Order: sequence, then structure tokens, then C-alpha cells
Amino acid sequence: MKEQQIQEKILKFLNGLPNTYAIKHNVIGMYSRAGEPDIIGSCFGQAVVIEVKTDTGVVSKLQEKKLALWEAAGALSFIVTPSTYAEFERQINCRVEDVKITRAAEDMKFKNALRR
Repeated sequence: MKEQQIQEKILKFLNGLPNTYAIKHNVIGMYSRAGEPDIIGSCFGQAVVIEVKTDTGVVSKLQEKKLALWEAAGALSFIVTPSTYAEFERQINCRVEDVKITRAAEDMKFKNALRR
């Protein structure tokens, strides 16, 4: 599977989730920045960055550094290959469920506070 095919699969998955938006980062042109992740998005207000590789692709030192910078700023970062895609999807789905549970609990606390 080519990187572009993996990227399309990831974008379709992410953009199919509620409260989520993701785009392919344009790495061509005079305004591009070397080493930035292939996909940048937000999932329930949490920044998500993804470097996409084939199963034989190698993440460069610069790409590793950029992912670390994104993580230090609070983003979820992933390196996704065809063989790690299922785990990536599982982790994102767990994040979505955690947010839904947290929001439901916060709503319940708010409603209970209004009743007092």
C-alpha cells in the first residue's frame, strides 16, 4: 500500500468521526516546512498529527523531532503504517469514547448542580 492510499484511509476515518477535522499537510511549495507531519487535525479539541509511512518507510530524525515538538505542545502524535493502522484506529476510537464519557459526566454534574 502506498503512502497516499494510507493517508486517504486515515483522512476518511478521521473526518467520519464527530467533532473531528483533519487535512493532508501540503509538503510542496515555498511555504512548506520540512519534517512536518503528513496529516494534521483536531479530534474533540485535541490536536492530532500523523506521520504516514509504508511498512518499509523510515521516519527521519527531523520528522521524529517535529512529532516530539507537537507532543510537547499537547498533541497526540502517531506514526502510521499499513501494519499499525488498526492500532491507530483503536487508539483514536478509545480517545473518542473517553471524551464522550467525560462530557456525559460533566453534563450530569451540571444538571445536578442546577437541581440544587
